[in-house]
Amino acid sequence: MMRALARWKFDYETPGLRERLNLADADVSALAKLFENLLLYDGTTTSVPPPPGYVSKEGFPTLNALNEAKLAAAKFARGALGKDGNLVLFIGSRDGSTEVRDFCIDALKRGGIDLEDEKYIHGLYELYLAGPRVNIQIAILEALAKSTVATNMMPDMLQLVDAGFQGTQFCSILSDTENLNPKLRRAHISFVRQVMDRGPDATVLPITGPLLSTLISTLQTAKSDPDLRGSFYLCIGFIAHRNSSLIQQRIDTLQFLFDAAANEPAMIRVSVTECLSMVFPAVQNPPPEIANALLFLVQQAAERAPAVAC
Repeated sequence: MMRALARWKFDYETPGLRERLNLADADVSALAKLFENLLLYDGTTTSVPPPPGYVSKEGFPTLNALNEAKLAAAKFARGALGKDGNLVLFIGSRDGSTEVRDFCIDALKRGGIDLEDEKYIHGLYELYLAGPRVNIQIAILEALAKSTVATNMMPDMLQLVDAGFQGTQFCSILSDTENLNPKLRRAHISFVRQVMDRGPDATVLPITGPLLSTLISTLQTAKSDPDLRGSFYLCIGFIAHRNSSLIQQRIDTLQFLFDAAANEPAMIRVSVTECLSMVFPAVQNPPPEIANALLFLVQQAAERAPAVAC
């Protein structure tokens, strides 16, 4: 059926294709899922996520046959599936075929994407957690970071943060600079920053402590490129800005940041300084039990990095 779709001469340009084909809502949802799996398939036996049985190397023995079917599916999605076809087009806009990719990009521009549509955002979360190609993962994270609905959607947001920043994958994102795509790491960091900025207290505050500990530990032990280190420091700043009481409980964070301001290269110190500007409001008018410790840290910082202390 997938290969035959490329040979059916539908009128994709005239509005009303869905009505002419008499497609019910259930038909549209089913076709959208079929086409999503087709567009995710890259034509190899190692394609991720693993394709269902109806999408295989035997079914598409050549790349031309696969690309023809993908283009037909994308045209059908644009012409008959409405908003249900947006995820098909999103996947296709990252396809290896220039023809498929250009068509999907143009279709998305013409139709527009509502990044506050709950069904679409939930679909992006599901797609990410299914483990697609890296370029699709990056695109998903970039899209989610622009959506207020995404940063407030539970449990999807928490599952992504947990998958990307709390467990084994979090450590690899921060420290495995040789094997992990730098753009993917940056996209994860950007998403966390947006979550810290827009996510609901009930969800965000409980994860700030573990995130802070992991960021500090990684910055202390791992070597990473300057852009990423700068992003990590900014993440600490966003955590402090969102959960000021955490910094009062973890006054050692200031010691760590003051040391960073004195020892990091100049290009990273800019990010450290910006981080400190977000941290300092959290320790203004400190309670007596930490006031003396804070004063001692500031005096030390003034000796080692006067500009930052000021």
